[in-house]
Amino acid sequence: MSDDCKGSVVARWRETLERLDIRQPIRQVWRETYTITQAERESSPSSYRYAQRILGQAQVIEIGRKRGWRIRTLTAHIPSSEGAPWSLIIPAHGIYAEFRTGGVGYNDLGRSAPAFTHIMTDRVRFCILKDRGDWRFDGGRKLTPMKKPVRLADIDQIVFSEVMRDLDLMVSVAASNLKFDASSIQAVPELGKWRRQQGLSDIALPDEPHYGGLAQSRRQIIEALLPSLQEKGAVTLDERHVIVTGRLHQYRIHLGSGEVIMVPQYRHLTLETLSHSTREEDIGDYQPLYDDDILNSILYRIALLQKDHKIRDKNILEQLRDE
Repeated sequence: MSDDCKGSVVARWRETLERLDIRQPIRQVWRETYTITQAERESSPSSYRYAQRILGQAQVIEIGRKRGWRIRTLTAHIPSSEGAPWSLIIPAHGIYAEFRTGGVGYNDLGRSAPAFTHIMTDRVRFCILKDRGDWRFDGGRKLTPMKKPVRLADIDQIVFSEVMRDLDLMVSVAASNLKFDASSIQAVPELGKWRRQQGLSDIALPDEPHYGGLAQSRRQIIEALLPSLQEKGAVTLDERHVIVTGRLHQYRIHLGSGEVIMVPQYRHLTLETLSHSTREEDIGDYQPLYDDDILNSILYRIALLQKDHKIRDKNILEQLRDE
C-alpha cells in the first residue's frame, strides 16, 4: 500500500473517531511515526537527531526508566557512571538501542554534589544483542550486548520509529531552558573527557522550545478540530503555534510546550489553573488522546482565551492588563 493510500485510510479513521467522540485507550490513528532521514543515512550507524540537547537529569531518568530504558544517574565522583550510555533492550529483534549522554556543569559542582542536575545528549545507535539462551523463557539472563553497531537502514521501521518516539518524548518533557554553543563544546565518545571540557557552564536561554513528533501530532489533531473550535472564536494555526484571537489580546500557544505568549507585546502568560466549569462548558468532555496532558492543556487554554473578556481569575487579569 502506498503512503498516499495509508494516509487517506488513517484520515478516514481519524474523522470517524472525532465524529463519534471516541477516545482511544492507546495511541493508534494519532500515533507519531519517525522515519530515517537522509542525514541519518549519511551518518549511519549513528543518528544525531536528538544530539546537543540539555535535559533535566531527574526528569529524563524518571520518564526513561518507566519506558524500559536502563539509565544510570550521572554523578561527579563515580567514574563508572561515565562510560555507560542509556540502553533499551529489544530481544525479539536481536538488537538494543543506546543513547550517549554526559553530565553538564561539572565545574560548578561542589565536592558534596551527589549528581549532575543536567545532562547533554549525543548520538543514538543500535547494536547487536546476542542471546546465549532464550529470553522468552529465561527472563533475558543470557542476553549479551555485543557493541557491534547495525546500520540504521537495516533496523525494522517500526522498531526505529518506536525508539525515536521514546527519545522525542523524553526530550520534549525534560528539555531544559538551557543551551550551549555547539561550536565550542565538542561531543566526543569518551564521556569522562567530554564532561571536563571548558564551557559546559556557559549556557543561555533558548530561542524556541523543543518541537518534535509529539508537537506535530498535536498540530494534526487541532487542525482536525478547528471547525468546532472556531465556532466560539478565531483560532488558526501556523507552523508551531495555535493562534487564538480574543477580545482583549491575541495569543500564541506553542504546540510543543503549551506555553502562551501574548502578542504583539510578546509577554509570557502564566495559566496555572483552569476551573472545571470552564473545561466542561467550553470544550466538552471529548479528549482525542488519554495520555497527552499538554494537548488537553492546549485545548483548555484555547477555550479560555477565546473568551478572555469573561476571565475573572485575578492572577490572569493582572497579566492581561496593558503595560
